[in-house]
Amino acid sequence: MNPHENELQNTHFCLTCSPVGLVFAVLVDLVALVAGLNCEIMALLLCYFPSKLFFHASESLAPPNLFTCLFYYIFRLLYCVLSFCDSVVLLMSVLVTEMVALTAFLVGFCTGGVLWAHSLHQQIRRLGHGIRILFRKNAANQKPPRHFCGGPGNASAEVSVSSSSAIENDPGAGSSDNGSRKNEMEDPIVLRDAR
Repeated sequence: MNPHENELQNTHFCLTCSPVGLVFAVLVDLVALVAGLNCEIMALLLCYFPSKLFFHASESLAPPNLFTCLFYYIFRLLYCVLSFCDSVVLLMSVLVTEMVALTAFLVGFCTGGVLWAHSLHQQIRRLGHGIRILFRKNAANQKPPRHFCGGPGNASAEVSVSSSSAIENDPGAGSSDNGSRKNEMEDPIVLRDAR
């Protein structure tokens, strides 16, 4: 093996692609960045903040009574609709990122080869995923939590924890060994949240 062949095998694939491929990579990264930021800012301003406002308005009226039940259910319905719209924008953000990454893969394959196309595809996916994590990261005490299609919230976990702890503390409830054996059907997520 001559030294020139060894040098070519150790060359990074970014150095072997054409300048057209490098320019295209920068442009596609910018398109992916702008598209991801636009989707997440739109979801934050138009969906999540108003849904959070309606969630807290409905929580201020909880538990509903004769005079507040109509407003409570209207605010809760608006919260659910806007939370669903937030989930739709999340799905749209993922689809836009994947379409841009697929386009980059195809053009990257033509301008720089398989390794360049794969690297470009993964770079765009990482960029889009990082933007979504940045905007959608849930704090431990954030209410309402930001889940896809309204997934499990903290309120349902609190109810499950309080009801399971009441059963465990009642010596007459549960199994015949006076509550020393835990319920096999308990959700491990609820147990983690309870600590």
